[in-house]
Amino acid sequence: MLEQNKRLNEGQSPESTETEASTELAADTEASDTEYVIDDSDLPRLYPKLTIWAFTIIFGTLAGSILMAVNIKNSKVSKSFWPVLLFGIVFYSIQIWSSFSGFLNMGESPVPINMFSIVGGAVLHFGYWGNIFGDDFSYRNKPAWIPLIICVLSYMILVSIFYHYIAYIDTHYH
Repeated sequence: MLEQNKRLNEGQSPESTETEASTELAADTEASDTEYVIDDSDLPRLYPKLTIWAFTIIFGTLAGSILMAVNIKNSKVSKSFWPVLLFGIVFYSIQIWSSFSGFLNMGESPVPINMFSIVGGAVLHFGYWGNIFGDDFSYRNKPAWIPLIICVLSYMILVSIFYHYIAYIDTHYH
């Protein structure tokens, strides 16, 4: 602004002063932007914590642990790929067993499965992510479209198999 006032005092028109000032500002902005641009192509592409949390709650602990294991594999930070995957398999097996065995029978409500998913998501989110990556780990977000399609198709197939199994049991044993 001082530069613009100085130019006005020297007899230059306000329009030329504004044009020169905006040109100087653009040049200053470009110079300052290049100082803060970080080349993030070196950062690993990982599924975000919220994506893992959502997949765990919606599709079960197995889906969330698979995404977390893929993150571990892609980040090359830790060797805990297999423990995370094993946790997902064991926890999901317990989740399914408790649901079908009536261990946590709460009527027709899917609350036990959802509660297990929330607990499994919390373990993945706060336990594994915190211990493996920490809160200050930098990464690029990886889109979750492919895992989403795989999970939806898997669930459609499992529901179809389960439905046909129940129909088979009803027709042959009742």
